[in-house]
Amino acid sequence: MERAGGATTEPNPMKRKPAEETLDPPDEKEAEEGKVMPVELLQDHKYADIFPWLYRLNDTSETSRESMMISLRPEEDWERASRQQVGCHMLQIFSLKLSSSPSSITSTGPIQLYGFMALRDPIDPLRNYVFKRNRDDPFIVQDLHSDPFIYLSAGPKRGVYVQNVVLLEYDIKIKTGGDNRDHHHHHQHQEEEQDSPLINGVAVFSLPMWTHGPVTNRITGDRGVAVDISRCFIHNAVEITVQVFISELKPTTSSGGINLSITGRISKVTGEIKVFHDVVDQPCELNKFVVAVGYLSCLFLQFDVPGTPYNYLNLFAFKARRNGSLRDRRELHFATVDVIATCSILH
Repeated sequence: MERAGGATTEPNPMKRKPAEETLDPPDEKEAEEGKVMPVELLQDHKYADIFPWLYRLNDTSETSRESMMISLRPEEDWERASRQQVGCHMLQIFSLKLSSSPSSITSTGPIQLYGFMALRDPIDPLRNYVFKRNRDDPFIVQDLHSDPFIYLSAGPKRGVYVQNVVLLEYDIKIKTGGDNRDHHHHHQHQEEEQDSPLINGVAVFSLPMWTHGPVTNRITGDRGVAVDISRCFIHNAVEITVQVFISELKPTTSSGGINLSITGRISKVTGEIKVFHDVVDQPCELNKFVVAVGYLSCLFLQFDVPGTPYNYLNLFAFKARRNGSLRDRRELHFATVDVIATCSILH
């Protein structure tokens, strides 16, 4: 993609410098916690003409970089990298919440969502998916009032580095047409045309909101629908890759499985990370997820199943280090849960 108007006389906003030098000074009004602010769209940013080129928006490929890149290197390479830095500025998404729906969709019944939401950063500006579902396997919001969240169990694939800006790309629809799995291509296209658009576009996260909790931005669609995204920039952070294994479901568990939810918290940061909420009906490994945690801070993971008594054993804690894995296996009331948390410097 060519830059509009040829060469630009403005400095390249993504030129590598220490993050403290490149980030704009925080705006106290914009950084106010608890306030829902409109998201800044790409076309409204002063660098809107060159960001598509820098972030390769014409390339829809998924990032090839995995989490735990430093921790999986040979030891001598990791030691060399760890001497250079301890952590970096990272973006953490806390939650996605469906805050409204089209009037044609009942607010008390299930809402089926499909499409994608992805982040792009300077390390590898390809799609790092936060949400990705196809039409045959939509994410279902059972009740907009009791649980309007879109859980983050599908991503991101790795930590998100913040130097100056991060782009958020999204295209999510509400499935209202029929089930197309057994239909011919012509019928599939007709049914997709009946679906309602939720949100579509590209947003820019550029303010260093060094708050004590997430800041919420509202993404508004064309038909009065909206999605709230809560996120926080975390200073001096490392990525923690979490793998959860559910085994030995207890005999007391009903034949329908357990309605498991996993939420996360970061010490010294208010706000809850909506990680996972689904029915688990057999031993399995859940999708791994990545959390940005300040160096030497703790990541807390709470496992909950409705109807089971509160137990402090349901709360797991992992301290963010430069490198290495921590493992915690526990016999909980509903199942045996094995959690592996691997710390790594992002780059």
